[in-house]
Amino acid sequence: KRFPTSPIFAAGFSMGSNQLVKYIGMNAENHMLTAAMSVCNGFEYEQHLQRLEKTPLGEQIYSRGMTYLHQEYLRNYGEELRQHVEGFELEKALAAAKHSELDEVLV
Repeated sequence: KRFPTSPIFAAGFSMGSNQLVKYIGMNAENHMLTAAMSVCNGFEYEQHLQRLEKTPLGEQIYSRGMTYLHQEYLRNYGEELRQHVEGFELEKALAAAKHSELDEVLV
C-alpha cells in the first residue's frame, strides 16, 4: 500500500524454495514477482513428503508442526493474500490436517 509500484522480490529456502519455484511455474503469466531466488531446494519434494508422512514421527511432528506454522501465518495474512492471489482458497488451507494437503491447496 505504501509503495504500490515497488518491485517485489522473493527468496525461498529448503521447502519454501520448492513452494516458491512451484508457484512461479504454475503462475508464470500472472505472478507479481520481479525476481526470485531458490536456495537449497529439495528435489522430488512430493515423494519425500509422502514417505515422511508415512512414519509416525514424520506425520505427528514434522507434518503437523509445519502445517500449524504455515496456517498460523495464513491466519494473520490470509485475507491480504486472498486480495492478491486469484483463486486463493484460504478456508481449504486452514482446514488441512497434513502438510501434503496444505501444499496441494497452496501450490
